[in-house]
Amino acid sequence: GRHGGVYAQPLSAWRRAVLSVISPCCRAGLFVFGFYRIKISGKLDPRAALLVPNHVSMFDLLAMYWLALPSGLSKAETFKLPIIGTIFRALQVIPVQRESEESKREATERIMRFARSRAEGAPRGPRFPPILVFPQGTTCREEVLTMFQRGAFLPGQPVQPVALKYPWKHFNPAFVVAGKGDWFLFRHLTQFVLHLEVTFLPTHVPSEAERHDPALFANNVRAELAEELGASTTNHSYEDAKLYRFALNLAERTGLESNPGKRTSLASRPLRGLELRAIKDLFTASADGHAHYTLDDAKQALEHFASLDTDHDGYLSLEEFAAATGFDPQSPHTERLFDFFDRDASGRIDFRELVIGQAIASPFSTSPAEDRVRLAFDIFDQNGDGRVSESELRALVRFAGQSDTSRHARATQYQLQKLLDAARAKAGRQADGQTEQSASSQRGGQELRISWESFRALAPRDSALVSTAFLALHPEPGAVAAAAASGLGAGR
Repeated sequence: GRHGGVYAQPLSAWRRAVLSVISPCCRAGLFVFGFYRIKISGKLDPRAALLVPNHVSMFDLLAMYWLALPSGLSKAETFKLPIIGTIFRALQVIPVQRESEESKREATERIMRFARSRAEGAPRGPRFPPILVFPQGTTCREEVLTMFQRGAFLPGQPVQPVALKYPWKHFNPAFVVAGKGDWFLFRHLTQFVLHLEVTFLPTHVPSEAERHDPALFANNVRAELAEELGASTTNHSYEDAKLYRFALNLAERTGLESNPGKRTSLASRPLRGLELRAIKDLFTASADGHAHYTLDDAKQALEHFASLDTDHDGYLSLEEFAAATGFDPQSPHTERLFDFFDRDASGRIDFRELVIGQAIASPFSTSPAEDRVRLAFDIFDQNGDGRVSESELRALVRFAGQSDTSRHARATQYQLQKLLDAARAKAGRQADGQTEQSASSQRGGQELRISWESFRALAPRDSALVSTAFLALHPEPGAVAAAAASGLGAGR
């Protein structure tokens, strides 16, 4: 763009000398905040194209610019800010617009250009600075390393891990804030002394396998950092952290902000054991490679879950589930549906189980086809006798059609009739092989009843009929039960 020349070649020696004043300013800032002595181990490797520290505190940035004066990656919007944008361009910080594939490609090309200037055998002369990337994407306690994002490892260039430790006794400076009432910044400023240890690890030169697999490259670098820090690793990502923050905000809106401890406990309970990446894997990707399940989808689902959780204990009871679906809590049919979502048979549904159920009900699900068809069968089987009658099918299809698109409704009606005709033909063939009395009974006006085996054989997992069943899980309370009851009554 207009400032493309800034990234075309390294800064001249005199320009870097002018910018070097930033380094002592960063150290002065750390001193003001209470970091009087900082222990440094290892050395900055001139071969390293990227510096990848763990991300603990807002002071990480000051420490790294004091010690390395690197370039970095930043949101493109930041460059529009007065003064800040000018400083970032002067430091050759690379702008990235996350929504633009073209911007990402341009950023990758610049990273490669920066890296080549620092590679062994590169021509003598000015070099681009190393690029600072916090691959976790968010701050986290140093005892745990969350998943590393792959962006810094896509170019397949040498990276130098940097371990940042903040030894503490009374106050943990990790910038993990629970919300209003935590007084994090105030407590930070009231500490007389803060401690920081910076360790430059040996540069990690990627193997051939790591160059072709950025995820492997990222995981191996994370393992080296975890060993140095004595930290454990988790597959939670920065998106999980954002979802947790959203959960805290939800808890604040429900009036729990006066008790931070209780709010944190209640907010984290529904998310316990949830990894958004694992949930995304339950959905197929779209044709352009984007996920069919996003962080915004998870936020919407969590907000819906919170509205259903009327006692705010972080779980859905059978009664809460029945109130949400409009089914009778005493009905065996409701209990079977509840058991389908309650995957650990604990007698309650947590948020993770709800999302897994959503994934199974989604047309973009990667779950086995039989799971999706089985859930549809259980929804249609209103009286819980293990068979679906024609009246049960028609009652729910008629109800779902009230909020369905006309095109989808026509497809559903067509598939319903096709399924009923096939079931009748199959029942007729079975009757032909029975005694005359049994055959007469089979054809004598009794309502058609379809077993699970027949339904599984006749209803494709991606059919409009199967999708229609799932509309029954998101009605106004009581609507489905009323529609089903009227349909069953008419069929008797």
